[in-house]
Amino acid sequence: MITKPSQFAPPRIDPRHRIADDCLYTTDEVAALLRVTRRTLERWRREGKGPRVTRLWDGGRPLYRGKHLLEALEASSHAA
Repeated sequence: MITKPSQFAPPRIDPRHRIADDCLYTTDEVAALLRVTRRTLERWRREGKGPRVTRLWDGGRPLYRGKHLLEALEASSHAA
């Protein structure tokens, strides 16, 4: 079985465990950061919930800007 090296790479998190607002994160990285499954993120995308998604081209894989992750975390902390 051939796997992509990025599957084993740790999330690109600032050494102080901060989300960089100018960085793009993959679905796997965001799932690890938010401690949810990949499937949960996919469901949130379908339902229009959770962090806003960026695609660099039509049909491209979903990426998450750090800025949008921080905004979603801030919004969810106010809702709780």
